[in-house]
Amino acid sequence: MIGYSLSQAYRSAAAATIAPFEYTALPLAIFWGWAVFADWPDGRGFLGAALIAGAGIYVFWREGRTPRPPARRPLRRW
Repeated sequence: MIGYSLSQAYRSAAAATIAPFEYTALPLAIFWGWAVFADWPDGRGFLGAALIAGAGIYVFWREGRTPRPPARRPLRRW
């Protein structure tokens, strides 16, 4: 269900807008790994998660600052 919802979101919005919502999987994976398997990520796991989340936040921030060209209307063909 989540995969379908994300694919529909990518169809209707810019990827830079939708991608940060995928990063909710990181804390959920840590939580379920701890709750179900009593497993906790080591330092490299947390470092990797921080790099992934930081890159997503940077892209989201950068895309928000980039000015968008005005939308072009399609040409009418008679």
